[in-house]
Amino acid sequence: MPGPGTPFAAGLAALDAARAELMATVRPLDPVQLRFAPAPGRWCVAQVVEHLVLAEELTLRSLLHPRPVANRGPAAVATLRFAALKLVLRSRLVRARAPSRALLPEGTASLDTLERRWLEAGAGIAGFLHDLPPARRGERLFRHPVSGWLSLAQMLDFLGFHIRHHHRQVRAIRQDPGFPRG
Repeated sequence: MPGPGTPFAAGLAALDAARAELMATVRPLDPVQLRFAPAPGRWCVAQVVEHLVLAEELTLRSLLHPRPVANRGPAAVATLRFAALKLVLRSRLVRARAPSRALLPEGTASLDTLERRWLEAGAGIAGFLHDLPPARRGERLFRHPVSGWLSLAQMLDFLGFHIRHHHRQVRAIRQDPGFPRG
């Protein structure tokens, strides 16, 4: 893992904290609560967690096996799109869809399995950043499907933001009047 002096330490620590906070919220839920969906076509808590796991697994795969890209576009445009995306996702008025089928949860994995996979993906991302030569740390190696090519620091910011966004979704599911009470 990157030590405290590396440029990614704060981002990785924030990502680990966001993961741990969400898991602390969902771990006490029983299987019926984990599978409760507030309406047809809406995700249950287990699906939200699986979506987050899939996002980090996909991120790790893309870092480890990058596709050659001739032009990553202007960094300023990606940064503006990223800022706009965060504004939209902060709004409670807009419901965003997963931008890729690869991010859609099946909803069958156990919470223990999801947590193990999530921690493995997080460790893989941290390992990639640790092993990355200093000269490459500023490169835009992460492609968000909406924002475009982001820096690795922006990637960590996005992953943490993504977890916090879906943590709000978990809270909303738990506050639904039909949510099974323990």
